[in-house]
Amino acid sequence: MSLVIPTRLTQEQIVEFKELYKEHYNIELTNEEANEKGVRFLQFITVIIENNEAFFDE
Repeated sequence: MSLVIPTRLTQEQIVEFKELYKEHYNIELTNEEANEKGVRFLQFITVIIENNEAFFDE
């Protein structure tokens, strides 16, 4: 199974990611930094999910 990964976060997702990042790391990101880190995080999670049979009903 192949999951679709977005190449850009929505503005709402960027705002939420920035808030979570600031809360956790106490570092403020620009919108572009938040988008880049958010998409990279989604790519990382996708690799884990795609390589773990427990996520799929087979």
